[in-house]
Amino acid sequence: MFRALLATASLAAGVLTAPGAAFAADTVTQLTAAEMSAALKGVSGTTAPAELPGYGGDVQISLTIDGQNQKGTAKFGTDPVHGLGYLTVTGALGGIGSYAQAGKGQWHQFTLPTERAAVAMAGHPAARYLFVPDPKLKLDAWTAENLPGPSSVVTQDSLHAGTKTVHDDGTTDYAYADDEKVAITFSTDTHGVLVSAKIADPDVNETFAWSYGPQTITLPTSAQTVGQWLLNRAIAYLDMAGKVKRAATGSAAIVESKSRKKTVKVANLRSWTRAEVKSINSTFGVNVLVVADVKGGVRISATNPFTKATAAWTVKASGKHAVARKA
Repeated sequence: MFRALLATASLAAGVLTAPGAAFAADTVTQLTAAEMSAALKGVSGTTAPAELPGYGGDVQISLTIDGQNQKGTAKFGTDPVHGLGYLTVTGALGGIGSYAQAGKGQWHQFTLPTERAAVAMAGHPAARYLFVPDPKLKLDAWTAENLPGPSSVVTQDSLHAGTKTVHDDGTTDYAYADDEKVAITFSTDTHGVLVSAKIADPDVNETFAWSYGPQTITLPTSAQTVGQWLLNRAIAYLDMAGKVKRAATGSAAIVESKSRKKTVKVANLRSWTRAEVKSINSTFGVNVLVVADVKGGVRISATNPFTKATAAWTVKASGKHAVARKA
């Protein structure tokens, strides 16, 4: 009865071979470390030509942190014809985005809320990327540093004993455990080209998938992009009023400390405040704060070049004290 059911099912599915052939067993071969290394070098050699027109793929990531499972996804691709490459990561590993164009430069996604707030304040609310020019950028070098290139990944740590499993559909798995007992499996298609990989660890699991051929990569638009000069300047003027206040109150405290409970001299107040403001401006990378003499002390002010907003405080001598007040 069982054989008859198998035969009926095979015919219904259009399978013309004998029922036993549809359930052929996988062929498993034990490999020494040297054999595994040689086999995976062979996979690398077969995969490398497939990469030439371009390749893309993704990585599914599962992390266990403090007993909590978190998931993330990385997507990547390279287009040698147009000299383009990209990598994006979402989920457990945070938001990361990087694009490259040979002979032009790189686009890096903002990773800090202050960056987005700063460029929005500067009149670029759609900006999400910093462009870094690099006319010497080579796509091969960028790809090797940033992307999981299949022909290189498969040989990075291959000197381990394991198994080679040939499936009845012609695909093959190479599996082994590395020195840290992490289980690694590389899978090839019927032509011996690497198409996937699995890395299994108690706390981290990663599944890689690759596809080959021309890729379509869309670079960030001009509206989504700012340069380093504008980003630095925008960050420097973010919370400008707070920076002016802190510079004034901080300078007042320094003046009192250096006066050592003696009468504060206006000349000293001006000198010490200017030195403090100069130091603060150096941390901004931009001369945000301006110091001017006023009766009895100084005025610290700033004007936002993007919004034209202004802020000012004074620091004045008053007996044994230096008093900071909003102007």
